[in-house]
Amino acid sequence: MKNALLRRALACFQSDMASTAPVFTLPTGLIDNLSQQFSEAGRSFPSPPISSVQKRVDFVIKDIINSVNSSLPLLNSISSLVFDNAAAKRIRPSLCLLIANALNPDKVPASDAPISKFDTVAQIAEMIHVASLLHDDVLDGASIRRDSPSVNATFGNKAAILGGDFIMARSSILLSSLESVEAVRLMATVISDLVSGEIMQLRAMNSGAIEDRISYYMAKTYNKTASLMANSCRTVAVIGGENVSTQNAVYDYGKYLGLCFQITDDLLDITSNEAALGKQAGADLSTGVATAPILFAAEQFPELDEMLARKFTNDGDKERTMDLVSKSDGVARTEELIQSLAIMACNSIKSLPESIHHEALILLVQDIINRKY
Repeated sequence: MKNALLRRALACFQSDMASTAPVFTLPTGLIDNLSQQFSEAGRSFPSPPISSVQKRVDFVIKDIINSVNSSLPLLNSISSLVFDNAAAKRIRPSLCLLIANALNPDKVPASDAPISKFDTVAQIAEMIHVASLLHDDVLDGASIRRDSPSVNATFGNKAAILGGDFIMARSSILLSSLESVEAVRLMATVISDLVSGEIMQLRAMNSGAIEDRISYYMAKTYNKTASLMANSCRTVAVIGGENVSTQNAVYDYGKYLGLCFQITDDLLDITSNEAALGKQAGADLSTGVATAPILFAAEQFPELDEMLARKFTNDGDKERTMDLVSKSDGVARTEELIQSLAIMACNSIKSLPESIHHEALILLVQDIINRKY
């Protein structure tokens, strides 16, 4: 039953390309072994992998400040707070540039080269992400973001919502500069998916068969997080003139990486603390959101079903949930799910040309699933 439930969680996301991945027989240290093979080939790797594009990302982010410049001081203050933040991970723009370099290993731009269309995709991805965070923090009542007071805590909910709208609108202006109908379709789909994901979370399936709840959770996770990574990767391939097979490959990579990222985030919300996360720990429980560790634990402890149905609103629900999760194999099974998705991500880009940039994408998967915040 346990393996069947994990397979159900993966089923709707496992493409033909990834179907040969050893989903439930993951060799210990497989990604470490890949890294070792690359090192033995005489290549050196940046640590972390995104450091190979870090200077370029910094350059691209600074250019965003120009794109969101406004005559209104409040909007400029919001933009400075969210884009000029050393604690920001910058995973999405880094991913876009790593994909661009992996597809064009002989045409990697200098860190201060003029802004290219690939850079513009990276900017759009980060702007959409940041705008969604402003909205998320209002919806969740979050007061901390990246070790600092959130925008809504600093300027109020209305300003945070309008700031998010403004950044999203400016990303659309940038999107039009790509002069690609397909790019517009892909990134518009991302925005639609973000809203769908939030609605799914608002109306979460916290009752019913556990298999259905897991499938619902995975679909919500794709919409809220993985869609942006997947479609950004595909957009890079589209504007680079890559064939459909390559577009599908990088889309799948972004999809599985995005799922890994968010499910790892959900796991850390249960197992880590505020000091490590740079934001409130246990936030999902506080907002009544059921994540993978809890859903897997509910299969062992049906007592959780009632707490899930009422979204942990009774006194003692959160503490009891944490206790039951710790006694279950919910954490272990969530880790297994993450590792399975990581293998799918790595398998998705086997067809890309061999280069240090391709290998950095493999190592990025390792960094994502091993992160502590």
